[in-house]
Amino acid sequence: MHRQDQSEDIGRIFDAQHQRFLLAATSLLSCENCAEGLLQQASLQVTQATCISGGFEYSFAMRAVVRLAIAHMQHCPRPEKGRSHGGRNGLADARLLLQLLPWPERAAYFLREILGYSRRDSSLLIGMSDAQVDQMLAIARRRIASFWGAGPDALKILYRRELLEPNTALT
Repeated sequence: MHRQDQSEDIGRIFDAQHQRFLLAATSLLSCENCAEGLLQQASLQVTQATCISGGFEYSFAMRAVVRLAIAHMQHCPRPEKGRSHGGRNGLADARLLLQLLPWPERAAYFLREILGYSRRDSSLLIGMSDAQVDQMLAIARRRIASFWGAGPDALKILYRRELLEPNTALT
């Protein structure tokens, strides 16, 4: 595949999957108004990459969004604002619940549980040790279970359906 064709294919993926990438970005970010700019950056980075093929385009693009979101959160000038959680149903409530978690717990939970990244890959992306990722994940699971009531698996299943299953409509 030529570079021009590949760039067009990835551009189409960003257009077609915009809502999924936006969901991932806003789930990781505390400053939601930065998400669109972050997606534009990710799209530009991914379209300039070479040799992405074999059905890995979506995963590669999602990873670009995640990397930029993590970098943004580590240097974001906007502090996290307090949020309240008012329900236990639907993706909007799930996203709000995830955003209630402190940043390290949210990142560990999102990468490990929702995107299914390995322990090592998550620790390298977040910039902490494997043991710290495990600790943040355990704390996040406990907090989610106490807030959500149904346990952390219900949140994970809901998110994974929206982000990783290509034929589902975002709700």
